[in-house]
Amino acid sequence: MAGFDVENTSFQFTWESIAGLCHADPAFRKIVSLRRIQADRFLAHDEKPLPHPLVVLDGCLRVEAFERLQPHQSQERRKLFALPFGEGAVLDASLFVGWTDYRIKAVDTAIVCYLKAELDAIGLRWSNVLEALLRSQIAVQQQIYDEQLEAYEPLRTRLVRLLLRESKAGRAPIIMSHKAIAERLGTYRETVSNQLSRLKNGGAIDYGYRVIQVLDADQLDLMTYASLPQ
Repeated sequence: MAGFDVENTSFQFTWESIAGLCHADPAFRKIVSLRRIQADRFLAHDEKPLPHPLVVLDGCLRVEAFERLQPHQSQERRKLFALPFGEGAVLDASLFVGWTDYRIKAVDTAIVCYLKAELDAIGLRWSNVLEALLRSQIAVQQQIYDEQLEAYEPLRTRLVRLLLRESKAGRAPIIMSHKAIAERLGTYRETVSNQLSRLKNGGAIDYGYRVIQVLDADQLDLMTYASLPQ
């Protein structure tokens, strides 16, 4: 594989790395399928899972989880959360085994790469590609697991934890609109705005247009414990 020594480099899932490996190795090119996905298009759901592992090369996909629909309920279900996954994220049907109500859709126009081969076969020929796949899958699984654990907790607790995670415990500004946070938490923008206003009045955060700054991470951290059962 002249010009692309995948065995001696740490592989990263980007457009450039995929294109480079396809150019260098015709065998890899045969297992790759690139697709441009239009905004708001659904890629998979619980009744139609992903056929192959999918890598996000550009844009953003969103995994939406809903309450299980009961026989007596209407089609309107509460959205539990909506996790965004951007460049380098690997989504695979195995991540959603046992889920009964979920959707994967494009947030905006996205370019994705389907890997049409079994993981064992990829590992035999391109070990660094398999390593990158597994690294991403572990990170994605952890995000999904965290959201599942928190899905039925009080909204303020979920919001506070989101603020702490996204700000790296107050070390970085959060570039998110109130609407984006509401979508992430499966609630209404007005509800999020009201909760953020209370946190701002309490001195824990400050915010402006699409930017939130955590001022007192310790205060927010205490709020996550306050909701635990005594």
